Amino acid sequence: MRLSEAALDCIRLAVPDIWAGDTVSIGGVWQSGQLVQGSPVGQFKERFARYIGVQYTVAANSGTAALHLALVSHGVGPCDEVVTIPFPPAASPILFRGARTVFVDTDGENGILSTAGVEVAQEARALRSHGKRNATCASRSEPCGRETGCARAGSPAMRLD
Repeated sequence: MRLSEAALDCIRLAVPDIWAGDTVSIGGVWQSGQLVQGSPVGQFKERFARYIGVQYTVAANSGTAALHLALVSHGVGPCDEVVTIPFPPAASPILFRGARTVFVDTDGENGILSTAGVEVAQEARALRSHGKRNATCASRSEPCGRETGCARAGSPAMRLD
């Protein structure tokens, strides 16, 4: 049974954002045979590091792997709480680290964490515990919106209290 185009539109997570120049770059990577690592990834990491003003960057094969690396690099583990949306690829690395997931709604417009939801989760955490760290992380390929707790903390992807 083939799903109709309308049904696919209803369950699509995201629409690919591909520009004309992207297809040329993708073709070059495809022809190189280095689809996961290699010089194109190294060049991207170097350019991205310069762009964001840091010395090092890390490439990951998925958003889930990137979230896992971010959690590891910040030492998130048992007794920590991480606020995220109820989406398995976002929750899996949190649970794998032994931390507690705290689910909040998205803003309904573009799929990022709801500011109101994050604030409610942080207030509830303050009532529940003392001394625990609380991480709020983006779970999609784009960083949290400017109005969310992540950006207010000065990080596009993670905030630790």
